[in-house]
Amino acid sequence: MIVKKLIAYTAKMPRLRLEIEEDINVGFYFMVYPEVGKESLADYLQDSLQSVFEYAKEKYGIPPEDWTSELD
Repeated sequence: MIVKKLIAYTAKMPRLRLEIEEDINVGFYFMVYPEVGKESLADYLQDSLQSVFEYAKEKYGIPPEDWTSELD
C-alpha cells in the first residue's frame, strides 16, 4: 500500500520524472519515469528514505531539499 509520494523534477535531466513512493509493507521505491509516460525506466527498492535520498543524490545529483511531497 503506497501511503506517501515524493516527486522531483530536475534541470539536469529535464526529460525525467523521479519519484519516491513509500510502501509501508516493504520500504521505499525510487522510480525513474520519462517526463511523459507511465512506464518506469528504472526502480530501486530501499529500506529507508535516507538511503533513497543518498542514492538520488549520488546517481542523479538531487539533494534531499529538492524533493516535494505529494499525498495520495
